[in-house]
Amino acid sequence: MTAMTDEEFAQSMLTTAQSKPAFQPGARYDRDGDCIEFLASPDPFYAQRLDDLVTIYYSQETNEIVGSLIKRVSARRSRLP
Repeated sequence: MTAMTDEEFAQSMLTTAQSKPAFQPGARYDRDGDCIEFLASPDPFYAQRLDDLVTIYYSQETNEIVGSLIKRVSARRSRLP
């Protein structure tokens, strides 16, 4: 195996960064954590926990809400439509 030159490494990183798909708002369920995470913006964010179940994500740039995390979803799924 041959080591990459600095130029090859830089080109590899640029290619990887350029091929990244555009941000799409969405939600995903994490089975291991039993939570749903919503992200509406690609902004860097900070989290503020509201209670044991809900955390809100705020944009570091605008302080607007950009997402949230809801815990213990499976326990509530049977009670919610």
